[in-house]
Amino acid sequence: MKIRNGIFAGVLPAMLLTGCMGGLPSCGSSEAEGLVKEIVNQRLVTIGQFVSLDDVEETAANNEAGIRVCSATLTTTRISKDITYSIRWQNKENDEYILEINN
Repeated sequence: MKIRNGIFAGVLPAMLLTGCMGGLPSCGSSEAEGLVKEIVNQRLVTIGQFVSLDDVEETAANNEAGIRVCSATLTTTRISKDITYSIRWQNKENDEYILEINN
């Protein structure tokens, strides 16, 4: 996964989760927050440790394409920043999806 700004500079693998039971998780689900936390904590030195994900909103969705676009305020031990992230199917038949932080 490419993360495009200075705070998330570099390339990270997209986080894959299995078992969402029939549909993509919502933007504010515990599954989605857990994956954001995992991605952030891979960058502890750069952006600090995950603290919270607040003001979570779904900004777009395309059920046919199998994607949700979300916005939220990410707070870590070093920053507070508005981010967007997407949740999309990797393999719908196996209930596998990917969460990518877009900025």
